[in-house]
Amino acid sequence: MQLRALIRYERQVLQESMRNNEDILDNAEQLIALLSDTIVSDDRRSLSFLILSNQVRNDLTLCLLSSLRYHETQSKLMKRQAIEKACLATYALIEPDIEKFLTHDENGSKPIQKTLERSFKYVDREFSSHSLRLKQVKDMINNYYAHGNMFNSLRKEEHLGFFDKQDELMQRTLIWEIGYLSSVIFDLWHHAADQCSFAKKNEQSYQRFVQAVVISQEFREGFVSHERFSKFRSLS
Repeated sequence: MQLRALIRYERQVLQESMRNNEDILDNAEQLIALLSDTIVSDDRRSLSFLILSNQVRNDLTLCLLSSLRYHETQSKLMKRQAIEKACLATYALIEPDIEKFLTHDENGSKPIQKTLERSFKYVDREFSSHSLRLKQVKDMINNYYAHGNMFNSLRKEEHLGFFDKQDELMQRTLIWEIGYLSSVIFDLWHHAADQCSFAKKNEQSYQRFVQAVVISQEFREGFVSHERFSKFRSLS
């Protein structure tokens, strides 16, 4: 299929997705946007956290955009990136030296693997409930790959598997999952600020966060009560 035809079809898909999911999309967008206001600080040591948290927001926005365009494999990859950078940002609240996070080579900047591993261990040790929820999201990503969804292009379809088309209900759950991940990350940073010597929690932003989570939970309850997800009710 020609590139221009794919672009035209993708534009149609995006407009349709936005039209069908305006309510839950607004909630997911709000939860992502709130990640810009988790802490209050005028200390230069907060720069590392601010850089990393901005990258998390970008990743989640790309994740959301990919899902709206029916590029679910790409969305899952961005979700994994967001989780890793969220852990690095959490660690940056106690270790603000940016040089300990990034190394530079001819291809640009990239995370230092040892620091990434330390950030995982720190989150797991100090914020075990948040760590568990992040691991659950990663397990969902791994499960998506394990069931062969990455190989949709092998199917004989009009657009050669370029689009991971979902039905309306499933697409709404995928949008909700992105908002849910954003809420886990916000709450993680909110609690991590207690251990930070150069920043404090943004309590005004937290109140908006609580209101957004209430709406998110209402969407979740709607999914759980749907007959297609009845087998998961015992896990709630």
